[in-house]
Amino acid sequence: MDAGLAAVLGALAGTVATVGATFVTGRTSRDQAEFAAKVEHVRQRREGRELAYRGFVSAAAKVRDLYLGEVWGRQTPGAFVAAVSELEDRWLDATLAGPSDVAELATMIRRGLQQMSHLAADPVRHEDLLMDIARETLAGIDRFTVRVRQVLDDDGTQVESS
Repeated sequence: MDAGLAAVLGALAGTVATVGATFVTGRTSRDQAEFAAKVEHVRQRREGRELAYRGFVSAAAKVRDLYLGEVWGRQTPGAFVAAVSELEDRWLDATLAGPSDVAELATMIRRGLQQMSHLAADPVRHEDLLMDIARETLAGIDRFTVRVRQVLDDDGTQVESS
């Protein structure tokens, strides 16, 4: 083989190797940057969700405690209705934080507490219905709390199946 041809082929091989290494390095860097961006997005999303869920669960627990107190005659009239109003404010944040199943649970709780609030005006007349709605709504608060823990524990590394 001619020395000039060997030199050209050697330079060509070196160039191809350099281009290949640059491509692989660039691809790896891009993948790492995408992963870092996703991790940061998940962290920021988690923080917002945590605040929204905490506010909703806190307001729902307050309503629950006031309801149970009113059932036993330990609360002033109207405190329950005021607590439901506060829950209304927290409901929007919780539903916007998502995901959809959490929003559905929050809406079910909100609807149940609204019904309880209306029925609480005459609890003796609506006692059976009020107790049924209360039982379902209070259980919904527990389901909501369990589900949001799962959502907050999701670190974004699990692959969703379709």
